[in-house]
Amino acid sequence: MRPPSDGTTETLSETADHAVGTAGHEADGDATDRDAAEYDAADRYWIVRKAVEDALMNVFWTIALFGFGLALLAGGALALIGDGGSPVSVLVAVALIGLGVGSVAVALDVPLPFLSAD
Repeated sequence: MRPPSDGTTETLSETADHAVGTAGHEADGDATDRDAAEYDAADRYWIVRKAVEDALMNVFWTIALFGFGLALLAGGALALIGDGGSPVSVLVAVALIGLGVGSVAVALDVPLPFLSAD
């Protein structure tokens, strides 16, 4: 998919039906009275493309982090029940379970009191 050519300068004010009052014309003022900036078709294409790319990457990394957390939880559970309770395996199991719970919580946007984003 290609962006619109640079020759395309279609803006909201040029395509709006002024008689109906679309495009936010409450009064007969110029374009500086509006809050939103006007973008041509090429600018809108790149803005939307970047927003969709960011959204898809967020979904991908959330699923990846969630899967990694579940794998850590499973590894911790197997280490806990697998070795018969030696001190080293219990320590490793607790560490893996803690990392797994933390990873799953971060993937699901659960606020953790010891992780502050401020």
